[in-house]
Order: sequence, then C-alpha cells, then structure tokens
Amino acid sequence: MLFRSGESRITHTLYDGKNQRPLTVPERSGGDLARPNDLVVDAHGGIYWTLTRQGRVMYRQPDGRVITAVERIETPNGITLSPDETKLYVSAYVPKQVYAFRILKPGSTAEGRLFSKMDDGEAKGADGMTIDRAGNVYCAGATDIWT
Repeated sequence: MLFRSGESRITHTLYDGKNQRPLTVPERSGGDLARPNDLVVDAHGGIYWTLTRQGRVMYRQPDGRVITAVERIETPNGITLSPDETKLYVSAYVPKQVYAFRILKPGSTAEGRLFSKMDDGEAKGADGMTIDRAGNVYCAGATDIWT
C-alpha cells in the first residue's frame, strides 16, 4: 500500500502474479481537498483513514463507496482497530487524547468515548497508533510511547 498524504490520496496496488490492479481512495471527501493522515485496513478489506484538518474519519467500503465513520473529532491523527474489530481507536493530535468508538458495522460507529489522555509536557502530539493481540493500545507522543 502506498500512502501519499502530500498528493491527497492513498493507492494500493494488488498483484495476482501477472496483473496489477490499483485501488485509490478518493482525493476529495465532501468537496474538500482532504489529505489523509493515517489508516487501518479491516478484515473485510475496508479502509479507515483520518482527515486531520476536517476532523473526520472516513471509511472506504470494499465496493469502493466512501462514507464518514466519525465526525467532529478534534485533529484526528493515529488510528487502529481492536483485534476483534469491535472498536476503532483514534488519537486526537492537539489535545493529546485517544478516543474509542464502538463499531456498529464496518464504517459505522457509535458515539465515541475518551479512552485515554496523554501528558508528556507542552509539546503537541498524540500521533500514530498500533495495538497488540491482547488489545493493548500504543500511541506515539511528542516524547514518549503511551500504552
């Protein structure tokens, strides 16, 4: 998967041994020039990605349709799924917080709840995230990795 934030798109080229099939996440979401930040792919082949400036998380369904999965989150940045894909975790860069959203169905979430706050000084930066098989969430901050 090739992630081109500066070009406002994500591309993924699938190889079957002989052919290539590009898959492109749209360059515009809701009419805005939208620069994707981070992404996570679910077991269905759908892609969740953050739009930091727009305060949204988008979802590209396997059939290519794009929907908004989360609205009105301050500076969303990092993103990851729980191992059982029942929760979507999103870091909010400026307030240095992580939110958890229950997934109702792929691309559709319930109202989020504050999962954790990061305190590593004055610097901004709840950034990239990952999760382990036990469900422990790790989020990169300006100076530390938070769990």
